[in-house]
Amino acid sequence: MMSGTRNLSNHDVCRTLRATWRPLFLVLALLTVAQAKPMAAPKLEEGVKNSSQIVVAQYLGYRTGPVDYFQGATANYQVKLFLKGPKTPGLLAIRYSFQDESGCVEPKGWKFSPNLMPKPGSSWILLLQPPGTYRGDFGRIPYTPENLKLVKSSL
Repeated sequence: MMSGTRNLSNHDVCRTLRATWRPLFLVLALLTVAQAKPMAAPKLEEGVKNSSQIVVAQYLGYRTGPVDYFQGATANYQVKLFLKGPKTPGLLAIRYSFQDESGCVEPKGWKFSPNLMPKPGSSWILLLQPPGTYRGDFGRIPYTPENLKLVKSSL
């Protein structure tokens, strides 16, 4: 063995690399977070274009699990009319989201309440992107003849 050289184990090499690269990864992570910006507000035309399925459905109720602003309850709907995509008969279980993905932070003091859910029996136009709706609550449009006409004109 030559004097002044040292045999490094794999563990020593890994530890040295982690110590060397850790500050760089931290700086990159901070720069990425600093660059994060909210998404632009959604538009109906892009919602219709980017949805894999669009239906008119009647809200039946929901089942809860852990609920927060970004991942809500699972809502159950009965499909009444297919406007776009595969015709999958029966019930739809839709993961609720109480935001449209344009903001990055939950509003201060937000709490789930059953009052945030639709009235049972109400009808909705759903822009679907499984497991939920396009851009959260934006993809749930109250059914009215006018709203149906708007969605159909964007198909």
